[in-house]
Amino acid sequence: MLCLTVSMVPVGVACNYSTPTPTPLVAQPTPSIAPIPTCPSGVDWISVVEPQVSSGASNNRLVGCQSLNQGEDVAFDRGGAANAGWISSAQCTFNQLGQSVTPSAAPQPQKVAHVVSRDPSGAVFRMDDAHALCSLKASGDQHIYCGSAVLIASTGDILQARTSCSLDPSLEVAVRRGSAAIKLAGSGQQKIEVLAGKTALIDLATSQVATGEATFTREEESLFEIQAQALAYNVPLSNVYDLVETLKSVPASDIIWAPNDFQSYLASDYGSLSPMCGVGKRSVVFFPANPASSHPTLYGGACGLDTPIIYGVDIYQPSNLRSASQGLLADDGGIAIKHTIFNPPITLSNANTTKMFFWDGSIDTSIGKTNAAPGTYVARFIYTLANDPTPRVGLVAVSVGGFGFPPGV
Repeated sequence: MLCLTVSMVPVGVACNYSTPTPTPLVAQPTPSIAPIPTCPSGVDWISVVEPQVSSGASNNRLVGCQSLNQGEDVAFDRGGAANAGWISSAQCTFNQLGQSVTPSAAPQPQKVAHVVSRDPSGAVFRMDDAHALCSLKASGDQHIYCGSAVLIASTGDILQARTSCSLDPSLEVAVRRGSAAIKLAGSGQQKIEVLAGKTALIDLATSQVATGEATFTREEESLFEIQAQALAYNVPLSNVYDLVETLKSVPASDIIWAPNDFQSYLASDYGSLSPMCGVGKRSVVFFPANPASSHPTLYGGACGLDTPIIYGVDIYQPSNLRSASQGLLADDGGIAIKHTIFNPPITLSNANTTKMFFWDGSIDTSIGKTNAAPGTYVARFIYTLANDPTPRVGLVAVSVGGFGFPPGV
């Protein structure tokens, strides 16, 4: 068995139709944009967030992305994190569990996390003392091992879950989409079912289970969105330009910004960066300057100290666009009609908004038409952060021809 060590930095009702006004925040210097790691296609792979990887025997270092071999043991320490993918099976982001604290002593160093690829036979991976956000195909009976427990993607097209595996021993699973079945050693055919929107914390020593409601941050939801696309097209998560260019059939989403709701709520503050960030609750905001214009001009801005780097935007025609919650819309996916690469990529500032993209309604020639019909569409931006090359997605509804949006909630 080959052992690698990954050491990294841790991985976020009045209307005003004027052009967005810059809102001063804490100014930040324009960062240098590091080369994008390109991962091999057609194989399992791993891409480190901070490129310091060495094998246990030879101490060989890795920069960027490499293929991931069966039985390969990857260890994460010093706040380590990485993205990894198993072809036709899963796309995941891994890091260490939080610090362990003894009752009467200072916090102890984080445990070294381990992820072993395709081990045991038939599994996608095995992990110990690790935290993972994963999207797995439910077909093919996909398995993840944590100590004496086996997690199975049981129903639906895809399982999206946040999983924490500790050798204490315990397993915590929070499901966003699909459902998971957890089988414990010695339990025969009995399984613990965890449905979408639910969480289960299992003591692997006693088999006791505590259940509750699952919640996810906006950043986690964004990561799940881009993992679903990468998994559907077998594109390595780190290949950001491929993610822009290959999108055809868009996965369902429930994190689409509703600009009409934000404009109604913010009134004259709509378009000002600080108020937009305050209600957006994420590291970056994307929005049309005038939600009711005949063709949208899209702006963006950074909501924190880390600089968003934008690589491109896809426009798609959503199916069953509807109100969701908290100023968000949901759909059943859709068909991409326009792909635009930003090369060089666009960097956003936390000191002011940036004009990014004007859509004149034109669509890709492969669609067989020249222009989009009046209606409501979704702009889907692909971006990373300067200190974290993990791709993310930002979605916002846009109008062509002054077409309306679903009502607010």
